[in-house]
Amino acid sequence: MRHIEKKNSPEVFQDFILKNSPAVWDDIHKSQLRIYEDICEVLLKEQNNLCGYTELPLNNKHIDHYHKRVLYPEKCFCWDNLIMATLDDDFGARYKDKQINRKEIYNEIFNPVVDNRKHSVNPVLF
Repeated sequence: MRHIEKKNSPEVFQDFILKNSPAVWDDIHKSQLRIYEDICEVLLKEQNNLCGYTELPLNNKHIDHYHKRVLYPEKCFCWDNLIMATLDDDFGARYKDKQINRKEIYNEIFNPVVDNRKHSVNPVLF
């Protein structure tokens, strides 16, 4: 897994957050589809159209919150917490979410936005 160099979030995303103070992800995902699509486009460019966790081409994709919203609601709209990922039960975002049920586990897994380790270090991957 390689490090993701995060760019600036789309201006439309920043403006929406400042003007609307959204409370839940569905405030963008369900009701602001154009903003959601803009976010997807920027994330895809940042990640070279690859899953942020597996580096596989993105087929069944979605925006994943690296830090789960249920455990970290304050990070819901944090740009560095958003990763375009494969939505699969055996790997990618869904698999990661099934493995994490408490905050302490985040200390043991690779965060592709923050960590910049080489593959040889063998961080725990999901």
